Amino acid sequence: MVVIPLVIHNQYLCHWVDSGLKGRKIKAQTRIPFGKDAQMNPHYSVLIRLSFEEIEELTDGFASPLGRSVFRGTLPNKIPIVAKVLHDVVVSEKDFRVAVSTLRGTHHRNLVSVKGFCFEPRHKILLYEYVPNGSLDKWLSNSEHGQQEQILQKRLDIALGVARALAYLHSECQQCITHGNLSLENVLLDENLAPKLTDFGLQGLLIKKAASSSESPSERDIYMLGQMFVQIVTCKREFAGDNVQQILNHVYQESKFMTSDSLKMMERIARIAFWCMQSKTFLRPSIGEVVKVLEGTLSVDRPPSFGLPQRHDSIIESEVVTEIEVE
Repeated sequence: MVVIPLVIHNQYLCHWVDSGLKGRKIKAQTRIPFGKDAQMNPHYSVLIRLSFEEIEELTDGFASPLGRSVFRGTLPNKIPIVAKVLHDVVVSEKDFRVAVSTLRGTHHRNLVSVKGFCFEPRHKILLYEYVPNGSLDKWLSNSEHGQQEQILQKRLDIALGVARALAYLHSECQQCITHGNLSLENVLLDENLAPKLTDFGLQGLLIKKAASSSESPSERDIYMLGQMFVQIVTCKREFAGDNVQQILNHVYQESKFMTSDSLKMMERIARIAFWCMQSKTFLRPSIGEVVKVLEGTLSVDRPPSFGLPQRHDSIIESEVVTEIEVE
């Protein structure tokens, strides 16, 4: 076993644990350095490298799929993990290691942590922490959640957690990390239903795609965030409305428990969602503004309906407010 120390972001010490080709027949239980420290310290920064055969063993032959190319596994110390099989990744081992180090160097309560990787000519796999309550799309589609007051508040909390995670990736890392694939499936919920973003950074760091001339990767993230917010408000993957009022009418008609405060809460999310989805990128808010609107410290004007040209010099009012006035 070869151990090479590396210093990564936030000055956390990370070790590449390379099992190598020798001794591949040795059982994974004797080779994976996850012990008491890893169980007690959530910021334990040993990044493990495993062979494909070892990951195959940990996942029991990829027998428990959680989604497309995503499988549940268990480390020898009984800690559950998730193995994500990467496709269309054509990079050198050096570039792959740099990318994984960058992802491992992120530490935020609303991000899923990267635990390890596999790099072989035919197999590239990332290991993530396991998040117990599944993905946001399944939670929203569960009819038993309904529109109770506490559930509406939880939806706002989830939207805010996702926005904070994206703000961290865009603004607080040593380099801007764009998500590239924001979706309900890539938001996982922990035991307290707190959101954790997964699958972040792969589009920019590992899977190279032609850049759009009309918007930057971070601007694209903002647009996809707006789409997700509409889905959170309506609990529907597709919604035909093209303005805030149509969304609010839909929510109000479906709810038996909607109060004035709940309506204001939903309007806050819907308004910023439509600003995020403006076709003119200069009209979209920054991720920092999105967070402040959801926190209730910035108010936001009603956005123009899609397809209707309307001049708007500033979408965010600078005054501190405690609630959004419903017009």
